Order: sequence, then C-alpha cells, then structure tokens
Amino acid sequence: MTVAVNLNRQAAAEALLHSLDATELSAPLEPARQVFTNRNLPLDQVSLVGFDMDYTLAIYKRLPMEELQYDLTMGKLIAKRGYPQVITRLPYDPAFVIRGLVVDKARGNILKMDSHGVVGRVFHGRTSLAPEVRREVYRNTPVRLSSTRRFASLDTLFSMPETCLYSNLVDFFEGRVSRGESGDPLQITAPSMEHLREVLAGTEVHPRVDEPETPINYFKLFDDVRDCIDEAHRDDSLKSIIKKDLGTYIFKDPELALTLHKMRSSGKKLFLLTNSHWDYTQHVMTFLLEGQIQEYPSWRHFFDVVVVGASKPRFFTENNPFLEVDPLTGETRPVVRQDRFERGHVYQGGNIRDFEKRLGLNGDQILYVGDHIYGDILRSKKNNMWRTAMVVQELEEEINVLETHRARLWALTDLDKKRFELDAAISQRKTLLSRLEHEPVMNKPDAPPEVIESAIRLLRKKLDQDKRELRMVAAQAERIEAEVETALNPYWGMVFKEAHELSRFGEQVEEYACIYTSRVSNLLYYSPMHFFRAMRTQMHHERVALAGERKTL
Repeated sequence: MTVAVNLNRQAAAEALLHSLDATELSAPLEPARQVFTNRNLPLDQVSLVGFDMDYTLAIYKRLPMEELQYDLTMGKLIAKRGYPQVITRLPYDPAFVIRGLVVDKARGNILKMDSHGVVGRVFHGRTSLAPEVRREVYRNTPVRLSSTRRFASLDTLFSMPETCLYSNLVDFFEGRVSRGESGDPLQITAPSMEHLREVLAGTEVHPRVDEPETPINYFKLFDDVRDCIDEAHRDDSLKSIIKKDLGTYIFKDPELALTLHKMRSSGKKLFLLTNSHWDYTQHVMTFLLEGQIQEYPSWRHFFDVVVVGASKPRFFTENNPFLEVDPLTGETRPVVRQDRFERGHVYQGGNIRDFEKRLGLNGDQILYVGDHIYGDILRSKKNNMWRTAMVVQELEEEINVLETHRARLWALTDLDKKRFELDAAISQRKTLLSRLEHEPVMNKPDAPPEVIESAIRLLRKKLDQDKRELRMVAAQAERIEAEVETALNPYWGMVFKEAHELSRFGEQVEEYACIYTSRVSNLLYYSPMHFFRAMRTQMHHERVALAGERKTL
C-alpha cells in the first residue's frame, strides 16, 4: 500500500514538473534575439538587476527619432547661432550614421577606427578619403579621445543625427566658400587659425608645419552642432514632442513587462537608474508598462528602487547626494531616511557608494543593463565591478544581414585559408630561388650550371603562377567583403568590425559588457538562474595546434 502511494506521488510530482517545465520559455532559435556572452555570468549569484531607460527599456524608433533631433538641431543653429535658413534643405541620411565613429574637429573628418586605434575609413563631409590620403593624414596622428578636445566620440544612438548634420554642413559651407560666398558664421579668422595650429601641434606625435589653410572653422561647427543638440535634450523641446506622441517614437515591446515579472518572480530585486528626469520618465515608463500585467497596478511596482536624474557617468565617480522627488509635483526635497531606500518613493541624483550602502549589496551581486558604453557600461564595470549587460539595438539588423550572406561569409573563410597557403608557398619559393641565385655551387655543387639555370627558370614560373593566383584570390575576397560590407552599411560597413579587426566600438563591447543583446526582453527566453558561459578564448597558436586530426581521450 505504502509503495503504491509513493509511486503515485512520484508520478504526480513528475507530471507537475513536466507541466511547469513546459511553461518555461527556451532561448529562441533566431540568433538576432539571443543573448551573447563575453565573460561568464551566473545569474543565480545576481541579487539586484538595474536598468537604464532611454534606448534600454525604451527602444526608440530610429528614423523618426533621429529625424526629429536633426530638425530641432538645425532650427536652433538658425535661431541661436546665425546659420542660414537654407540649411533646412540638407536631407537627413540614416545610412550615414553608425555607432563608434570619431570626429576630427580640426579637419572636419569622420573616422572609423579598429581596436588598435588604426584609422580605417575616413569621410570629409560626405566624401570618402582615398586610402593614400587617409594614411598620409593619420599615420602619425594618435587619436586620443580622453586627453584632447580635437577628437569627439559618437558612441550613443542619441549622437547619430549630429554625425550626419555635421558632415552635411561641412559640405555646405565649403561649397559656399568655393563659390566666393560668405562662410559666416564659420569663416575662419586669424586667431582661430592660430588656435587650430596649436591644437594640431599639441595632439600629434610629430607636429606638422604644413597643415593646410582652411576657410571653415570645423571646430566651431562641431561644437555648435553638439551644443544645439544637447540643448534640445535639456530644454524639453525634444521631449515635449515625444511625450505628445509616444507611439510614433518609442517601440512598445509586448514582452518587456513579462521579462521584468519573471525576474521578480525568481526573487531578484529590480531598480531603474536613468539620467532622464521625473516628468519624462513617468510618461515613458507609463507608456511601456502600465496595465500590462494585472498584478502591477503601476509601472513603479516593477521596481524596488527608482532613481531619475542620475547624471551618469558622474553617478559612478562623484559623491552627489540623493534627493527625494514628489511624484505629483516633480519637486525635490532632502531625503528623510538615510539608511535605506523606501519602496514606492522616487529618488534623484545620488552616487554609487550610498546606493550600495543602502541596499547592502555591491560588486558582482549587481547586474546593470544599459546602452551607453561610457555612461552605463564602462564606468559601472571599470570603477565599481558591477556586472554589465549592454543593449545594442543594431544587433538584430546586423545579424539578419550576416545570415542572408552566410554563403558568402563561408566562401570568404575558404579564400582566407587559400591565401594563407599561397603566402606560405610563395615565401618558400622565394627562399629557394634566393639560394639558387646567390649560392648555387654551395647548395648543389654536383649540378651542372645549365641545370641550375633551368631550375631557376622553372621556379620563377611557379612563383609567378602562385602570385597570379594570390592576386585572383585576394580580388575575389575583396569583392565578397565589399558586397557584405555594402549590405551592412554602404558607407561604414559592419558596426562591430573594421576590416579584419574589431572596430573601436566592437572592442569596447567585448571589453566592458559581460553579456550583450539587442533588447531587454530577450532575457525572457532565459532562466533568471541561467549561467551565461563564455566560449574559451583561443590565441592563434592554439588554433593552429588544434587544427590537425581530432583525437579522443
């Protein structure tokens, strides 16, 4: 009797587990929705998960958002900086913008660099610089983003419109000056030219004395564009338009609320940490989460702590105090309780030390999800050892394009292998030819001179054949690379790569993000206890050692 009861209980338990397991979502098959791992991240050791809002929880629709920023910035340039009304005719080109580019403000150039700091592609205005010109300009010019005002990074999706606008304006004003028209407000003056020379001399390893005279103050042009786009974000002119029509500018992800609920149900605490202030945060988060799940009467119930106006990256590096926000009026007041956060309250500002102290958690117990390398990921990872997840919206499109061109990419791999083989064969034949030409008697003292001469002619013929084949293989590889790169972006190619190396942006994602994915809701398809395990990193000599016949233990 007891045995039968135990068997029935075991069967019922197995049936329960089977039914529960069937409700668990597994990782989706589509690569574009997966989560990718740079370093091991065991989620069962994470107690607190935090989120940025803009471009993280709130995924903006890129074209309408970028066009809005572009138009508002042009309006401010005209109204406040004296730019001519005619610049409104300059069209926005969404293809001419990717993340990770750098502006050379002294020359009016846009650069794409690889992970070693080597400048790859360069556009002056909307004109691509030839490789020989690019090498001449940047061979001895270190691009130091942190120690000089000459270079500016374009690392966030918010910075995309200024890239296109700056390049359009470079072309516009240079065209005016070349036709003998006024370059105001950017006509360069003697003092500004002297300042330009000082900048160039101070940032180059070997200062050049032959820098070309330029009629346009590219420095002022970029600073004007950036100041105006920043002002559009600060003065509510941008956000007031978005708030009136959130559905036009923000993608409402139907899986976002389920993702947050799944994390909370596993026992994790959640927090929101955004630079946006309370009024805008309230509008956006209500749009995204309100009424999505019955158990959460307000979006604030998803989060244990809400911090707005955080001023990242200063949140991670300075010691600003927390203030409390009145949700009805938006006014701030000093925080009453200094020892902990009170659930349901809204906070502003603050710093990471007080944040961790109030929650009693720190380091790798905290996972922060954001989209901004410098503001969200680098500082939280480098200075404070939080675990990091980066939302890279471009991933979905890039992966889909790569999948479409899978056959070409496999062909490219085969061509690279062929190039290695031909390089080795050519090197070997060159060495043998040198021996026969310079030391024929020492190498083959018993061979008649006419035989050695015949061998030399034969070897030269084979060497020429190998070189011709290498040129054909290289041309074929370049053609395939160009086709794939053009499909990804006709100007800049792949976001994460530059030529055969990681791009500057790709290297930053690899270096500072523990995991990365295209949207927060992709985490819905993984257990909150999932172990994100990174693939074993291999250096070139390891790959060579493992390339032979596979052996079993």
